[in-house]
Amino acid sequence: VAAGVAVDLTLTALAGAAGYSKAQFVRLFRRATGTSPHRYVLQRRLERARQLIESSSMPLAAVAHEAGFASQSHLSSTFVRAYGCTPGDARRNAGR
Repeated sequence: VAAGVAVDLTLTALAGAAGYSKAQFVRLFRRATGTSPHRYVLQRRLERARQLIESSSMPLAAVAHEAGFASQSHLSSTFVRAYGCTPGDARRNAGR
C-alpha cells in the first residue's frame, strides 16, 4: 500500500516485526533488496510524492505530509537530489 510509507518507520520496529535484531534485519534486508532499509523507504516516499505531484493539484506541503516527509522543504531538497528538478518543476512538466 503506497500510503504505508507515510507512517513513522523505525528500524527497531521493522526489525521487531520481522523477528530479528536490528543488525540482522539490516543485513538480510540489504541482501534481499540491494539497499538499506532507510534508502528503500526514502525511495518509496519519493515515488509516492512524484505520483501525487504529477497526478493531482494537491498543495506541495500536503504532498510532503502524505508521502511521509518531515516538511515541504525536506521533500524539496530530497526530490532535487533524486530527480534533478524541484517538485514544482516536476508538476509543471507533467502537464506537457
